[in-house]
Amino acid sequence: MKKIIILNVFCQIFMANFLFASEYSDLVSEVEQHIKNKYSNNALILKELEKDFQEIVNGKYSQITKIGKLKVMQGKFEEAVLFYKSAFEKGDVEAEFSLGESYFGGCGVGKNLEEGLKLIKSAADKDNANAQACLGAIYIYGSSGIEKDEKEAVKWLKRAADKGVVRSIYTLSLCYSMGTGVKRDDKESVKLLKSAIGKNYPQAESRLGFFYETGRGVKKDEKEAFKLYMQAAEQGAVYAMSQVSRCYSEGIGVKRDKAQATKWLKMSAGNSVR
Repeated sequence: MKKIIILNVFCQIFMANFLFASEYSDLVSEVEQHIKNKYSNNALILKELEKDFQEIVNGKYSQITKIGKLKVMQGKFEEAVLFYKSAFEKGDVEAEFSLGESYFGGCGVGKNLEEGLKLIKSAADKDNANAQACLGAIYIYGSSGIEKDEKEAVKWLKRAADKGVVRSIYTLSLCYSMGTGVKRDDKESVKLLKSAIGKNYPQAESRLGFFYETGRGVKKDEKEAFKLYMQAAEQGAVYAMSQVSRCYSEGIGVKRDKAQATKWLKMSAGNSVR
């Protein structure tokens, strides 16, 4: 019989609900004992771990990884790493990626680019979408000690984008529009941006607005451009706010309105310094 249990430690802040099944409770005991044995020298962390595990009756190791992510959101990076290590050692791929991120960024553990990249690559090879997105970003921008590799970046961005990772869809659209690691193709860039619309990633609306305004990869449509700029601006995208202001000022896709132009310009300036 399945139950919905709210994790009391986190629910007031994160409203996180988890689905648990009593038949997996033996797995929880196994994981709990594993952590006790391995990290018994840190009494404070152990106490918190025990508190968390008392509320887990599922035992699925992906749930342990989720708690690690919540620890990161609380700023408890060292504790997060303990959860990631435990879940990773039991075979959870998301934990492997998260542990790789921790090593790569030096969050909760000593910074180790080589180990971090190794873990992220391993998770990406196991078809983990977040790892693939991360690997694409690492290669597209390069990093300290890691050379930029645009073609390798595009390979991983495509795999993540195919799984619906919006940030990868957006970054891949930029690659196509600029000819980065792939032949320039504005139509493909527009196609990707359209697939990212309405997915809580306002940069996509803003960028697509630019294409409609300039007529790159799509029929020029200033009204559609303004509509997209406004959608992005209303979601808090600062660049889009400045574009809305410009449209009102110059009458691009909307009737000139000095008051609205001033309003959105002030909003963009106010948000840029936050």
